[in-house]
Amino acid sequence: MGKENNIMLPGKTRKSCFVKGCLIACLLVFVATVGLTIVSIYLLNKSTDNYQKNKNKTELFIKNNPPDYTISNAKEAEFFSTLSKIFSKDDYEEAKEKMLRIKEIYPEGYFVIVHGLFDNQDIFINIYNNFKNNDEDVSVFLSHELTHVAFFGDAFLIEDKKISIKDELNLVGMLPSGEVLLQYINEPTDFDLKYLSENKQNLLVSVDEVNAYTKSVRNSRNFKGKSESGGTVSASSNLARQLYFITLHIKYIKKNQPSTYLAIQNNRGFAYIIMRLVKMAETELLMADSEGLFNQKTRDNLALFNENRYILEQYFNDAGVNDFSDTEFDYQELRSKGIDFTIEKVK
Repeated sequence: MGKENNIMLPGKTRKSCFVKGCLIACLLVFVATVGLTIVSIYLLNKSTDNYQKNKNKTELFIKNNPPDYTISNAKEAEFFSTLSKIFSKDDYEEAKEKMLRIKEIYPEGYFVIVHGLFDNQDIFINIYNNFKNNDEDVSVFLSHELTHVAFFGDAFLIEDKKISIKDELNLVGMLPSGEVLLQYINEPTDFDLKYLSENKQNLLVSVDEVNAYTKSVRNSRNFKGKSESGGTVSASSNLARQLYFITLHIKYIKKNQPSTYLAIQNNRGFAYIIMRLVKMAETELLMADSEGLFNQKTRDNLALFNENRYILEQYFNDAGVNDFSDTEFDYQELRSKGIDFTIEKVK
């Protein structure tokens, strides 16, 4: 029996060790699994957070001068008082509700609408009545058109800033009319004919259209999932087409009007504004693509723009603004380096 016990004891020890080893292995696997799960959840949450942070990220005109779309109580009260005089009581209440919804979803658009209403009531009424059944359309068309008329002719309305270029009136007289660009387009679209032939859109207007359509894309990005239309894609394709127009303007001017090319080359403030607005537009289109607000027409128009990108790059190089494309110079530094334009905060 003693011998048996001597034989059995080692067997029991091996079994115990085996069981203990299994338990330890299982515990390690469990700990590792929990650890990996925690890490995975952390990375997923971090990725989600980063996506949410980047989702509405936009390129700033001047990186260290971010816009402030806060509207004073007095200005807002004046805005709604004006609306109350435009509409009947019931229509006013509906319009006020829509405006406050735009304020919540797309503050930049609301900022443009508030500041653009006072001298442009007919435009406001016409757009509002045509699109009042869709909050997103009301927002996109009002903010787009009021971007043009609120200050255009005097300055560009970029973000919350009124930005004026030097010698603008002299420049306008030198710039060719848009219909000359049709020679570069094999099969002009209705969009081309409207803007280039019918509206005779010159380079300054094309630049302002890029500014306004950038806001339109941003509007669609902010409204996506918050309105019955779920976001529109036409803004993206139109913005890409307007970028293409700018390259055609520069191409024509350089080839056919050397004195005008010299003027826009020496106007470094204007060149800088174009460069920044193009960058802002490209960033907005990139974000729109990632959020499903692209269609094939957008890709086709963007391809045409990219084929002609070298024309813009050469112009920026000739104007001497390429060195400021990816830097964070503030406004005073830009002015000290001969990039001459005027910024005034819209209040």
